Amino acid sequence: MPKKPMIAKICPSCKQQVPVACKSCPCGHFFYNARRIAREFALEADFRRRTARVRREKPNYYDALEYDKHIKKVRALKKRVSECEVDDEEDEKRG
Repeated sequence: MPKKPMIAKICPSCKQQVPVACKSCPCGHFFYNARRIAREFALEADFRRRTARVRREKPNYYDALEYDKHIKKVRALKKRVSECEVDDEEDEKRG
């Protein structure tokens, strides 16, 4: 049975093939440091690119007027949904 080719990485400083499990090359190059620096650079790039999460404003339930407004909105939404369901049922009966 033929041997499978060895999986290796190439050292950027001496261009020598080194087994994947090795953290350093015989020439003295450390692969781990290069990977860590690349990861830090990627994190900085992501941090600059991303925007903050937009959050909805929460009502102030300690203010009675604010609480009443919120309750009215919820009731209005429920009423609209129930009216739509009634209209749908009437359409089904006609159809």
